[in-house]
Amino acid sequence: MPTSMDVSAIGMHIEKLRLDIASRNISMMNNASEVGKAHKPITMNSNSVSEAEFSELLSKGSSLDVKTSRLVSLSQGGTKLVHEPKNPIANDQGFVEYPDTDHLIEMMNVLRATRAYEANVKSFNAAKSMHEEALNIGK
Repeated sequence: MPTSMDVSAIGMHIEKLRLDIASRNISMMNNASEVGKAHKPITMNSNSVSEAEFSELLSKGSSLDVKTSRLVSLSQGGTKLVHEPKNPIANDQGFVEYPDTDHLIEMMNVLRATRAYEANVKSFNAAKSMHEEALNIGK
């Protein structure tokens, strides 16, 4: 059975991944590329799993690698063509390709991930304090 510290630790891993993805999407959003070679923004969705599945993931140790576990699913977004005929990498028709990233949505993802990460840290620290107090009672 997963402990509260396990749940908080996995939550921190998931939110760190969400923050990394949003940061990368934001950093790449204004990078023009040749048509067909643009960075495709990544979207992460958290999947719900039953307690039994969660316990199984913990026992296998795969939960710490959240990218490959059933806890998250990653998908690639699209790109957009922009007519910039003076751009040195433009094709014959004058188009370059940009990631189709919505800055507002990515900033919301950053804020959401930061707050969720902080909540998981508080939860982890509370469980840690309770464990320390339980050990002190035994002295």
